[in-house]
Amino acid sequence: MSNNLYISRRRFIKNLFKIGVFAGLSVTAVVYPIKIEPFWIKIKKIYLGNIFKIKFVFISDFHYSDVVSEEYLSSVFNLIIKESPEFVLIGGDYITGANSRYINNLTPIMTPLCRKIKTYGILGNHDYEIFTYFKNRHLDDVHIKISKALLNSGMDLLINDNRTLVFNNNKLTIAGVDDLWAGRTDIKKALSNTQNNNFKILLSHNPDIIPSLNSFDDLLVLCGHTHGGQVYIPFIGSPFAPVKHKEYIYGLKQKDNLKIYTTSGVGYLWPGRFLVRPEVTIFYV
Repeated sequence: MSNNLYISRRRFIKNLFKIGVFAGLSVTAVVYPIKIEPFWIKIKKIYLGNIFKIKFVFISDFHYSDVVSEEYLSSVFNLIIKESPEFVLIGGDYITGANSRYINNLTPIMTPLCRKIKTYGILGNHDYEIFTYFKNRHLDDVHIKISKALLNSGMDLLINDNRTLVFNNNKLTIAGVDDLWAGRTDIKKALSNTQNNNFKILLSHNPDIIPSLNSFDDLLVLCGHTHGGQVYIPFIGSPFAPVKHKEYIYGLKQKDNLKIYTTSGVGYLWPGRFLVRPEVTIFYV
């Protein structure tokens, strides 16, 4: 009798433990991709030489919304300010949805960063309210309102335009193209009069622009849009990345004389992230 009771108790404890483990894993599986990883920001450092003896920061895809808060974005900007880069580059998609509250709040959110560190940016498809390639094109005044809010914060917005900076007696180009899905990309205009510059950076929200750069040499192309895939499934990859050219979903790539870097971004779209943490990327050049 006592032995049977001992065995029953042991089985009960063992089963209870199994239930606890299962429940813990179940809660983690739900909580982690929604509440933890989307805000577990990492700093990634990339060294590309020492010609200019500077560092700069590249970030993208804030997706300011009900799920990406002002407090979170401000914490990211404070992290960047502490790094004291020479300048900051931003790859678009500042908000999710055309909610006027988010658009109006962009100026006070962005101002501390843009007034402290020179900041250059472009627009993304969400800034045009475009969610699929050449479809649902709402080319109304949403992008105008967002552009105004960004300019009021002190950002230098590069819409098929460029700037030349000089560091260590070398010329550096920062160029930006308008959004690919909006059909407003003009690469030649963006890179005009930059032939004699030592180093050229091209901001493009969408990495699907890469095949259109075959006639351009010696560019560092910085892209966002993909969120690094946002969800990575082991042995499968990132099946939900909204790009045609899957080789540019995330990370540093080389194509002929082009260096391409696609960031995982800062914010995210619902429901969450899995094995693709948000990031701030620091380049040393």
